[in-house]
Amino acid sequence: MNTAPLADLDALREHLHTDHGIQLTCSNSEFVARTRAHWLTRSFQARPVPRVIAAARHLAATVPTAVASANDGQVVRAGLTAVGLADLFDVLVAREQVTQLKPAPDAYLLAAAQLATDPQRCLAFENTAEGITSARAAGIPVIDIREETGTVQ
Repeated sequence: MNTAPLADLDALREHLHTDHGIQLTCSNSEFVARTRAHWLTRSFQARPVPRVIAAARHLAATVPTAVASANDGQVVRAGLTAVGLADLFDVLVAREQVTQLKPAPDAYLLAAAQLATDPQRCLAFENTAEGITSARAAGIPVIDIREETGTVQ
């Protein structure tokens, strides 16, 4: 089975077509709009991960913080609101602000620049392989927060 990063719409289209026989007939912008609407109506279902919430609150009290996401900014904001973290982060970088999505380092590099911080002085908390690769490519140490690992990379 072919796997494609969900953030790469062209790769996702190819994956759906090749592996599932699904041909999307809408444009990428229409697909993004429909997907955004879908997730925005369901954002209330987002559930906090207690150890991540605790770490985010602790760090935000002492250092500048950012979110660097390959997801749509409106969806990320709605998810943060749903788990009570909407006002916690100084910077939010989302897919619409970068040219290349994770695993490229663009989102992390932009977040560090907006925080006026050297990437090597940052710390990333990641829950995907693409995100871990992205943080490393940006020169940022990363903590893998996926439930099955929970290790520093």
